[in-house]
Parts: sequence; structure tokens; C-alpha cells
Amino acid sequence: MRRLLPLALVLLSGCGGAAATTLPGQSLGGGQTSGPGGTTSTNATPPAGQATQATGVVIPAACATGFVEYLKAIEPVVSGFDPATDKFGDFYAADDAAGEKGIELLIANDSRATYSCSEVGLEFAYFDSRSPWAAIHEIASAQAPGTVGYLQVNEKVSNTEIAAMSDYGITTCDEAVTRIKQDVAAETAAGADSVDDMSVDEGIELLGLYNAYLAQVRAETCPRDELGNDEFGFIGVR
Repeated sequence: MRRLLPLALVLLSGCGGAAATTLPGQSLGGGQTSGPGGTTSTNATPPAGQATQATGVVIPAACATGFVEYLKAIEPVVSGFDPATDKFGDFYAADDAAGEKGIELLIANDSRATYSCSEVGLEFAYFDSRSPWAAIHEIASAQAPGTVGYLQVNEKVSNTEIAAMSDYGITTCDEAVTRIKQDVAAETAAGADSVDDMSVDEGIELLGLYNAYLAQVRAETCPRDELGNDEFGFIGVR
């Protein structure tokens, strides 16, 4: 689950006439959804500061300019994150640092968000499964390449919000519980204290299955209380 923005960032982004940051559960107009694995696009430099997805969604030039400003602001603190070698927890450390940079950018911009394009699902300093990811990656690869790895993982993590058990080859509640318990036990035996100690790809897969299973528990399709403190403690709240 995508972490909530720091409260100060949410409050500031609504000041001075800027559009308030969209919170989870609210509609993002025009945002596109991709599968839990996530896909990325590294196309050529967007024309005139715009980026067009394969779906035809276009980021308005003014919004793209503000988005580039944001990406360049966070680039120094996320560029060191390498999803191929770092741990899953390193992504969240980079994410927290990006949040702090977002606050700094708001303050420097008189408490106004540098961009807000609700009509295409691009909200200041906030990403989820409905964000226009193809356009985001297109702009980032051309204008702030140091953010690419962070954003690619951000997309995959965001897509765990909409994951289904079938995405992981799981067809029953019992299978999901067994897989989660086995994975947590194996990682713990290998010396991991939490999902943060796992590799990025393995951490995303476990988090996605966990979220998919809990969605079925909330829908009362799967029974409650099948997972225990070992699993909840290891995965934590994401």
C-alpha cells in the first residue's frame, strides 16, 4: 500500500489556491491502471514538455513543467536507490526522503504545488495504481533519469493495492495463507527481521499477495484470523 504523504505536505499542498493532494480512495480522473507487476516506458524525449501514453493520455505542458521541477528536486535523494541490489526497505527510505523534498519544494514555492493535473491522474507528490505511469516514466527517463529506478518500483508497489490472488498463481484462501506463512518462515530463517530486509522484487511479491489476501478477508470471501502475529509483524503496515 502506498504510504500516505506527511500531514504537513497534505496541508501545504491545499494552500494558496493549489489543488489539494488526492488521498487514497478518491477518484483520479483519467488515470490508467496497469497490472500488479507494473510496466514501464522509456520513450524518447517528450515533445514540448508533454508526454503521451500509448492510451492517448497527454500531460498538459504546464503540468509537465511543474512535474519535471518536482522530479529534479527529488532526484538527488532517490538516485542512489538501486532496485537490483538494494533491499526493499531502501525503497521506503528513498520514498520518505522524496516526501521531505516535496515539503521543501512547497515551502520554496509559497505553499503552492508545482503541478496538479487531476484530469489525467497526476497529483503533486502522490502516486498510486491509477497514476498515468507510462507518461510519468517517459518524462522521468528524459528529464530526471536518476528517478527512474525509484519510480519503477513505486509503480510496482502502488499496483499491489489492486493485486488479486490469481496474479500469484493462487486460487484459494488456504493456498494464500500457506504461501504467505511459508515465505515469512523462510525469510525469517534466512535472517530477515521484516519484509524490508528482502530483495525488492521478492518483497513486492510478498506484499502483493498479502494485500490481495487481506482484500478477500475484508470482502468476507476468505476467513479472518488465519494469519498470525509472525506474519503481521514481518510484513507490517504498508
